[in-house]
Amino acid sequence: MERAGLIEEGCTTPKHRIPEAFKCPPPPRKKSQGVVKREPPKNGYFQPPDLDALFTMQPRREALWFKLYKKKKLFALLAYLFYFYKFHP
Repeated sequence: MERAGLIEEGCTTPKHRIPEAFKCPPPPRKKSQGVVKREPPKNGYFQPPDLDALFTMQPRREALWFKLYKKKKLFALLAYLFYFYKFHP
């Protein structure tokens, strides 16, 4: 067969190749921040005497009471109060 001046001779392997994938450039680097070591304050750090009181946990029974009160489960709250006062006069 002859088509537009070319002669085809059956099936042939393609002569073109798939180009290699481009590699992405690396991400931009972060600008380095100057490392400045800070000195502690001259008068020391402020430590209020009651700081630990702010972060203490509630006793378990108070936390349970508040949880029941918050969810407005009246029956469970009354049962808890009855049980508590029955064994802790």
